[in-house]
Formats: sequence, C-alpha cells, structure tokens
Amino acid sequence: IDDSDSINKLAREAYWRTCNYLEKNNKTYVLPLIILGSWIESVHVLIKTSLGTKIEDGLFKEIHSQKEVISNLTAYFNDVISKEDNPQYKISLTNWQVKLQKMQSTYSLIKNDDVNKVDMEELKNVIISLEQLRSEIVLN
Repeated sequence: IDDSDSINKLAREAYWRTCNYLEKNNKTYVLPLIILGSWIESVHVLIKTSLGTKIEDGLFKEIHSQKEVISNLTAYFNDVISKEDNPQYKISLTNWQVKLQKMQSTYSLIKNDDVNKVDMEELKNVIISLEQLRSEIVLN
C-alpha cells in the first residue's frame, strides 16, 4: 500500500477495465462523470487529510496543483460534449461542465502560480468550492 507505483498501476488497470466495460455495453457517455467523480473524491480525501497539517507538509501544494487538472477536465468535457449525439446526455454533461467552469474560475482567483508560495486565504476559497461541488455530486 505504501508503493505509489503499485497504486498507480492498480488505478490504471481499474480505469481501463471500466472503459472497456462501458464500451462493450455502449455506455461510454458515463465515463466523463466517472472521471469527474473520481477526481472530486480524490481531492476530497486530500482536503480532509490536509486539515491540521502545516504548509511545509506539502498537502496544500497538492490542492493548489489541481488548478491544471481542473483545466484539463474542463477541456475534456468540452471535447466529449462536442462529440455527443444524444441530446439528453449532452444536456447532463453540459450542466456538469458549467460546474467545472465555475470551479476553474475559483482556481483562477489564485494569483500566485508558484505552488511553493501558497496563499492560504485563496486556497481556502478553492477548498470551499471543491467541497460544495462534491456535495452537489453526492446529492445527485
């Protein structure tokens, strides 16, 4: 469990098994939501783990570094939506994309891109927004 390479391997295998299953069952439209939920849950765990730690411990830097991930997720949703034919799924994905864009806007309020100089007030706003997004997912 302490071997990050093993954890990465397990995560990759689970991801590809899920992709293959969804493709075989003609349910690939679910994949963006699985990816979004997985990301949100991993950041939630990171946030809960970071509470009570010091900046030097590096966990807040990890939360800060998710700024790039949220940008990539938003781009991914844009790509998936542009290719989606089913209007119902397109609307659902677009609704989540709007929430991702809001999260991306919150991250853009972080003025300093240097993860070694984390502004805790700016990061606090991001954490609150991330937890609100998670709550919306959990409640749906």
